[in-house]
Amino acid sequence: MSDELIIDSGAPETKINPTNGSVPTKEEGFLSICPGPDEPLDDEITAELSLIQSVNPDMPLWLIMQDGDDDVPLSDMGFPLWRALYNNKDEFEPLKPIMVLCVSPGGQAEPAFRIAKFLRNKCGSYKILIPKQSKSAATLLALGASEIIMGENADLGPIDVQIGDHNEERIYSGLDEVQSVDGLFELANNQILTTTMMWSNIMGRKKQLLLPTVIDYVTGMIRPLMEKIDAVHYMSLSRTLRIAQEYAFRLLQNIYGPQRAKMLAKKLVENYPYHGFIIDITEAKEIGLKNVVKMTEKMQNACDTLLSLTDDCSIPLIGKFYTKNHSS
Repeated sequence: MSDELIIDSGAPETKINPTNGSVPTKEEGFLSICPGPDEPLDDEITAELSLIQSVNPDMPLWLIMQDGDDDVPLSDMGFPLWRALYNNKDEFEPLKPIMVLCVSPGGQAEPAFRIAKFLRNKCGSYKILIPKQSKSAATLLALGASEIIMGENADLGPIDVQIGDHNEERIYSGLDEVQSVDGLFELANNQILTTTMMWSNIMGRKKQLLLPTVIDYVTGMIRPLMEKIDAVHYMSLSRTLRIAQEYAFRLLQNIYGPQRAKMLAKKLVENYPYHGFIIDITEAKEIGLKNVVKMTEKMQNACDTLLSLTDDCSIPLIGKFYTKNHSS
């Protein structure tokens, strides 16, 4: 199955024909989705998308609504999605800002960064609507937006990297291993300080005289744990996390300047204990994202209904919502 996004831009407006009395009418609900073009949407879904579009009628509405199902095309922030959007670049009007309604479990940092840069360069800017979750790479996409509009139950997430373990058939965060190694170093340092103080108090000896013995003692405790670490694998994960952090920095610096952007990018990679940590609108503002705003009640209700109608994106919606004019 092709992973290209197939888009029908719609027929031109039909003028009134004085001979047959035909008049132009407008049909809504054509959404460009994989696998086929011009697929009609359910009337209820169309109605909710029309409500969302009406909030900013001059900004084209694009949807990236995914659930991460590997059996469904364009199910995450991956290269197929990037290629699909880029292959249909002519559907984006030059320097005309758009809205992107995004619900996604995430994906890969590089294609998400490419999509963000593409939307900025092609459209000038974009606003992102987040009614529910936009995790990991989807959070990276959000960082490139001029405005991040979050619902009451919406959340971003850390932009750490997800690693597939084919032997154990699981996905885990690259930050798990990196933080484990960092934790061992912190444990060793704390143990040296604590043991030196304790032995000095018990033995009545100077700390500097005890330090070599304490270091040998703590090293013996930590060495078996450190020997289990694959140094090459650890460095690879560290580099991958650094790449994600650098992508975040590059998307943020135009808005925040280099120093603040560097700080925010570092927080989003390193400051959270696990991949699924919830960064809601309050948390997003507290860490320093200044372009985060609360979704209006009208848009919130429309998005909630849309998610219900699509069974939380098990029916994926990828592409452009638009209207088509034709004769009746």
